[in-house]
Amino acid sequence: SDEFNLILVSDHGMVNIKKHVFLDDYFVDGVDGEIWSESGNLVHIKPLIETNLLLEKLKKMENVSVVIKSDMPEYLHYKSNDRIGDLILMDDEGVGIIHM
Repeated sequence: SDEFNLILVSDHGMVNIKKHVFLDDYFVDGVDGEIWSESGNLVHIKPLIETNLLLEKLKKMENVSVVIKSDMPEYLHYKSNDRIGDLILMDDEGVGIIHM
């Protein structure tokens, strides 16, 4: 028979990226902070300047939420994980964060 079943799975989801936000327009790597991890939709940062000052700079990014690790909801289990940056950037659906 020519019939078959096809199942597509993804552990990160699949969304069309319609807009990009350039992190370098708001953040200087190695000066403002260190990027621990980046995946296009999540960026983990360790501040090298005062956290509140960096937070204000990063909050100017459109379509991106900036969260302090200690303020993360309990159900995400981020607060006690030492592999998570002090600041986490999370983009809106359909937005990608680019860092050069």
